[in-house]
Amino acid sequence: MASLKFSVSVDTYDSNKFHFSANPSFPIINSFARVKPINLSRLDAESWDIPDSNPVAENIKTPWSKDSGGLESSNYRNDIWRRFQGVKRVNRKDPNSKLRSARIDNGPEEKIYVKHFDGELDMNEYGMVSELSVERCNAILKDLERSSDSKTMRFFEWMRENGKLKGNVGAYNLALRVLGRRGDWDAAETMIQEMSGDSNCQVDFRVYNTLIYSCYKQGHVVLGTKWLRLMLENGVQPNVATFGMLMSLYQKDWNVAEAEFAFSQMRSFGITCQSAHSAMITIYTRMSLFDKAEEVIDFIQEDKVTLNSENWLVLLNAYSQQGKLQEAERVLLSMQNSGFSPNIVAYNMLITGYGKSSNMDAAQSIFRNLQSVGLEPDESTYRSMIEGWGRAENYKEAEWYYHKLKGLGFKPNSSNLYTMIHLQAKYADEEDAARTLDDMKKMGCQYSSVLGTLLQAYERAGRIDRVPLILKGSFYEHVLVNQTSCSVLVMAYVKHCLVDDAIKVLQEKHWKDIIFEDNLYHLVICSCKELGHLENAVKIYNQMPNKKPNLHIMCTMIDIYSTLGRFSEAENLYLELKSSEISLDMITPISPISFSLSSLLFSLSLSLSLLSFFLSFFLSF
Repeated sequence: MASLKFSVSVDTYDSNKFHFSANPSFPIINSFARVKPINLSRLDAESWDIPDSNPVAENIKTPWSKDSGGLESSNYRNDIWRRFQGVKRVNRKDPNSKLRSARIDNGPEEKIYVKHFDGELDMNEYGMVSELSVERCNAILKDLERSSDSKTMRFFEWMRENGKLKGNVGAYNLALRVLGRRGDWDAAETMIQEMSGDSNCQVDFRVYNTLIYSCYKQGHVVLGTKWLRLMLENGVQPNVATFGMLMSLYQKDWNVAEAEFAFSQMRSFGITCQSAHSAMITIYTRMSLFDKAEEVIDFIQEDKVTLNSENWLVLLNAYSQQGKLQEAERVLLSMQNSGFSPNIVAYNMLITGYGKSSNMDAAQSIFRNLQSVGLEPDESTYRSMIEGWGRAENYKEAEWYYHKLKGLGFKPNSSNLYTMIHLQAKYADEEDAARTLDDMKKMGCQYSSVLGTLLQAYERAGRIDRVPLILKGSFYEHVLVNQTSCSVLVMAYVKHCLVDDAIKVLQEKHWKDIIFEDNLYHLVICSCKELGHLENAVKIYNQMPNKKPNLHIMCTMIDIYSTLGRFSEAENLYLELKSSEISLDMITPISPISFSLSSLLFSLSLSLSLLSFFLSFFLSF
């Protein structure tokens, strides 16, 4: 297979810093043998020494089978069924029967059958069960743990009462699994104290890993940290599975502080965990803490971590995200020299890195050479090319990759749609933007979110006047029936002096809510006033369908009319307000006073009644 060549100048690279040499000998790290990555789905099996083989399930025999041993004796058969008196009979040949019968046979000395149903578990039905060995009790407990939490805990309590838990770490682990699933963390902590106390069990990492695994599966970051700190307080040394689960948990939550604590503890114990190093680098990269990410990369050399495929990709991404493309290329070459064939994910990371650095010539070169290394562009490849050309403000190239993405049956992500709308607001016509809006709707984007993105893009481009030409059909219908979207659009129009478009939306709206409508008109009028567009405020007020007196709107309009010097209209509004059933408070008459005293004295429009009102108002203080 041909390899993709990169122009890398080794001479200009600082050898004092940690880097990946293009030399196949790779002197920094001694060995790069393939190592199977830690699979977190197997961590529970690695965390406690309970055999996966089930002696109960492996020896399932029906009481009526010929090779069932002791059933040759009719007395024994009668004894078996005597234990289940009162239990409803079940047809033995019925495949839907919920009766399960298991034979536990660890030796020729003792043979006993254990039966349990979907109903209540009655320990008196087990006959000689109190004489069972600890090993057999553990096998029963393990079988119950797989089917019923409540039965598991009842049988566990019975084992405690009959002295079967002394030094029995395996039984406690099974019980802790149940408590972890239930989220009964207080009971779990009490059980650990019991283990190290009355039961005389040696509590090691297996016990805590059981609970940490439950936290990992359920996403409980705080509780996972609690069990780690409790381990350390009690002098229990974690193992590689402990840190693998915790670091993956912190990566999901992007919890820098807890991840740093766990990572430092791991290194202090001299434990190396490939997935933990990857998680720490990924967290730092995601949070744009690139210097710290490179410190962890240095630790990889210091801790002599053997890199797997995931580690290589994490290193490549860390350098690509911060625009250090020379280092990223070195990592790619070192990855190849170590026997790992770079996949499409690796090249996508490089394309993303070049896109963020606005070096689209290099990104385009990688894209065109993918087939020469036996790879085909995937969904992420096209998405990265769209984003890169979007940053470069090249609408033509971005549009080509956008159509290619859709033509191959892939879907653009939200970032691609956002990029296309912003490019179209600057460089395209309304039809292209309308098609992108349709794509947004097909992907299930919320109308309100799409509207916000559209208005933001066209506002930045200084072309907000083109929005009314784009909002058509079902999208415009949504605006008319949704109060929030209607308000957002009207306010955007008013802000940019598109008063006629704002009035049209208000007149064509389909919702009816008088209180909300009055508040919206008041907000629009106040916005016009604050922006200095007083004539627009008057125009909107005159178009109001509901002229029922509104204290806040009329006071604002009295102030606007007064500022415009239209005192007769201000006086008329005041008299109308005074004659209405609305009770005037102390704030109400202040609006007419807002115009200057000189205007009051010299304006011929000021009537004696209004002047009389001002005088009486001042004298009242």
